[in-house]
Amino acid sequence: MNILFQSRSDLYKPRGGDTIQIEKLAEELRKLGHSVDINLELNPDLSSYDLVNIFNINHIVEFYPQYKNAKRQGKKVVISAIYHSIKEIQSWEKQNSYGFRKALNVLGITDQYYRDYIKNVYKIIFEKKIAKLMPLINQIIVGAKTQQKEVIEGADLVFVQTQNEVVDIQDELGVSDFNHRLVVNGVDINLADLDSTKIKNKFKLDRYILEVGRVEPRKNQIMVIKAFKHLRDNGLIDKNITLLFAGDKNNHHKSYFSEFQKYLDIYPWIKYVGYLPYHKVQELMSGAMMHVYPSWFETTGLLNIEALWAGTKVVTSGDRVKEYVQNYGEYCDPADINSIADAIIRAINSDIDFVQVKEYIRSNFTWEIAGKQSEKYYKEILYGDN
Repeated sequence: MNILFQSRSDLYKPRGGDTIQIEKLAEELRKLGHSVDINLELNPDLSSYDLVNIFNINHIVEFYPQYKNAKRQGKKVVISAIYHSIKEIQSWEKQNSYGFRKALNVLGITDQYYRDYIKNVYKIIFEKKIAKLMPLINQIIVGAKTQQKEVIEGADLVFVQTQNEVVDIQDELGVSDFNHRLVVNGVDINLADLDSTKIKNKFKLDRYILEVGRVEPRKNQIMVIKAFKHLRDNGLIDKNITLLFAGDKNNHHKSYFSEFQKYLDIYPWIKYVGYLPYHKVQELMSGAMMHVYPSWFETTGLLNIEALWAGTKVVTSGDRVKEYVQNYGEYCDPADINSIADAIIRAINSDIDFVQVKEYIRSNFTWEIAGKQSEKYYKEILYGDN
């Protein structure tokens, strides 16, 4: 099969979970003998492809013209929805907004779709993303929610990552039913023998609690800092433990990063190492006491599974995440400092059978599994294979 992957124009900056998903899935499909290209344009020539797989419906301003282009050219269209719940986004925007988002709250603009329109206008004007102008005008005329519903109902197949994602799409987009299959997020199990010695020496680390992720409000680093400080101030955690952050700076959230930087400047027990390549992140995870990831919303929380595979305890949040992590992690409320702090203490005192955990992950959540699932479902829509 000749397959084209499409997604948001800024797929590689900032890199996110969707970036890893696309790259790893493409790699696995190539191993299975298929040709996979990645193209982020809105209207590419599709004549050489058997089907188009478009990722991340949350970025509908670019997703929709890519979808319409594929339909116009008569191609089979698969959607990897990676759909974020509007209710969860609104809760985050209301309780934990910074900069431009905070200004929208002050102005009383709470409808999420209106907020997205305004944010895209901002990007067009101040980030010079002119290619978004006509798609945005069309989106405003038609309606983002209407576009999302159209592509969900019109696609030949929709890939989801959890059952909660199915429910959210049905409830929030008003879709009674749609043709979907579950394709899991995965872990690179080839990174089985991880040694954190070199990277710990490089960053002068001994015992540390880690959070990996882009530095942005959704990933909740500042609340983690506050929870960690609460534990230190109350003598509930060893003061020799370092709180470590790894992940790219998200330039769309400059005011959040500025506040994050203030904490780095004040507290010597915090370290930030910035962006690291994938295998270095896994090494860093393998040496951590735990990975704390109280994100406001996720599709699956892939970093949790990666941490567990690396032999590291996890503190996390969200119902979708629980479909993957099950009872192998400690859960918290991302809006509550005490809840995060309590979950950290529970994780410290927990006893995890990582042999069992690795077998669970190997049997359910690998990129090899995701590749084979995708191949099977592509064949279904192309050739009618069962």
